[in-house]
Amino acid sequence: MSASMRYGFGYGVEFRLICVVLFCSTIAIAQNRQQQPTSASIPREITGQLRVAESSAGPAGVLIILNRGTGMEVARSMTDSRGRFHFQDLQADNYEVVVQQQGYRPVTRQIDLNFTPSMFVNLELVPLPGARAASEPASGIVSAKLPANPAAQQEFEKGQRLLLESKDVKDTINGIAHLEKAMKSDPAFAPTYALLGKGYMDQQKWKEAEAVIRKGIDADSKDFSVRFLLGVCLNQERDFAGAAKALLSSLEIDPKAFQAHYELSRSYLAMNNWQMAEPHIVEAIRIEPRFAPAHVAMGNILLKKGDPHSAQEQYKEYLKLDPSGMFAAGVRSILDKMKTTNPSGTLPQEIH
Repeated sequence: MSASMRYGFGYGVEFRLICVVLFCSTIAIAQNRQQQPTSASIPREITGQLRVAESSAGPAGVLIILNRGTGMEVARSMTDSRGRFHFQDLQADNYEVVVQQQGYRPVTRQIDLNFTPSMFVNLELVPLPGARAASEPASGIVSAKLPANPAAQQEFEKGQRLLLESKDVKDTINGIAHLEKAMKSDPAFAPTYALLGKGYMDQQKWKEAEAVIRKGIDADSKDFSVRFLLGVCLNQERDFAGAAKALLSSLEIDPKAFQAHYELSRSYLAMNNWQMAEPHIVEAIRIEPRFAPAHVAMGNILLKKGDPHSAQEQYKEYLKLDPSGMFAAGVRSILDKMKTTNPSGTLPQEIH
């Protein structure tokens, strides 16, 4: 599983919590007599502003997804307190910025960074007819709300940015410190516990993560992020039954959370119950067919069902979506084995 997906924010989502690489470089542009695209070695960046239609407000904490032209997700960012977002250290390529907010029309914007090192985009959220806009992103692990306490809000924003844009262990540690201060200032704000748990998970401190996430559930039992993260954490601790219970409760809050469906399927597969896993992975792919790890899980299920041909198609789809992902080497290996496996022989083991 890729780093971005381990916690459901990106997983290759698997979980939707998120990593934007920030890197500052000195730009040196080579001059040529013929007009050519800007050197591919120069890092690109995208800066943007998100607003709500018929309002000057810039919503905070909204998840912004950045895909390459191939459809593969490459980064995620969260809007700050004024609705701004920033992607940095990108390669020359075509990109797509995506925003999915409950109660609003999906927003997509195509961006060509082959001939320019930077681009600024304005995005607008337009309410769906007759829909009631939700206060949280449809695809977000982190709430769009902010703490009511000004001191907690300041610490929360600092901690959130450090964790979501973490470049090293120092950023993670500093992010945790800010979130701990936010938690003390506003102990009833559940998203703080979710981000704090994510910080511990980044350090693979699963017990510490579980403890703080459970406190978040006590603070707000109806918050999706803490219940989802608890499921991810328990899967890592191999408490698969407990993980399934937590993930089912998260899906009661947000039935369209494809990462939760995916993570729940992993719980059931770990308990050797592909029959329970299958409908959730089917739903994950239906909601977000470009979520590459789900196709690996679907391939695994199809192998268990004795359908190697369909499994091959799912594994190939994974490689198409994420050719250099965490599962790529295993997927290529299993496809090679399947080429030489006699149909009546033993099928290769599924990928984990």
